[in-house]
Amino acid sequence: GQGNFTDANVQAAKNVVYMASIGDLLSTLTQLGDLGFATYRSAMSGHPVVLLKAIAQGFIGKSIITGKDLGMDRISAEYSRDQLRTSKALGKIFKRTGFARIDRLGKEVLVNSVIESMRVEARRKKGISAKNMDMINAAFGENSKEAKKVVEDLKKDFSTLKSEEKNEIISLAYWALLEHQPVAESEMPALYLRSNYGKFFYQLKTWGIKALDVYRNEVYDTIFKKKQVLRGLTNLAQLSIAMSMANIPPEYIKAQILGRPFRWKDEWFDSMLRLFFISKFDFSESQLRVGGIRFWSRKA
Repeated sequence: GQGNFTDANVQAAKNVVYMASIGDLLSTLTQLGDLGFATYRSAMSGHPVVLLKAIAQGFIGKSIITGKDLGMDRISAEYSRDQLRTSKALGKIFKRTGFARIDRLGKEVLVNSVIESMRVEARRKKGISAKNMDMINAAFGENSKEAKKVVEDLKKDFSTLKSEEKNEIISLAYWALLEHQPVAESEMPALYLRSNYGKFFYQLKTWGIKALDVYRNEVYDTIFKKKQVLRGLTNLAQLSIAMSMANIPPEYIKAQILGRPFRWKDEWFDSMLRLFFISKFDFSESQLRVGGIRFWSRKA
């Protein structure tokens, strides 16, 4: 079939794998790495205060745009909303370990940092940056009436907007979320949607695949389609730094919990490798060489 069909037995097996692999406190801490996209969209774009404010508001449950506003009721499109016992059990595990809460925090920080960064730029003399304007145009149409209206709405405080204006800003926030996380079937690979047993191949990989899609949009398309080489290379540097550095704090916390040594350089390099799907374990069992010369080595 062409729809997103998953056999009950396949879904049950997937749920068991999720419970065994990410249903614990350490996996919950790993979710903090999701703040990398928010860092790229705000702090790396000249708005570090916006990021810090969004994180603080998220932690105390005072986000301006909430997961409820966005209609978010699951972590990712790969996690089922069916009524299987294993699905219900997985949902309870996500709640008890704090996994669901940290995931919601990541989503709220992302959308609020994006919208607030746009608001700061909309109010300044030179207007919204090309990077943020590209997102608005993608969501509402290139130079459309709706896009221009949203820019005007962004100049106002969210609390003062009329209902229709708030809905437009929330739509933009949801678009920003879809641009960075696989939270809807529309953001999943076509083969995933068409397959049944093939969904096993995509387990725990959909976030990484979406991250590669972000690189394609922000780097490849900017350089080769828009012919903006400098901007594309800047996006590459900023995105890589933000994504790799975001994974270091949770790794430090996990090291303290497990009582293991923490080496900043090793963790940063491992984090860089994860951006390109290179396994930390595989790499630690070998040595990287160029022209027969070893230039990086680390113990397992």
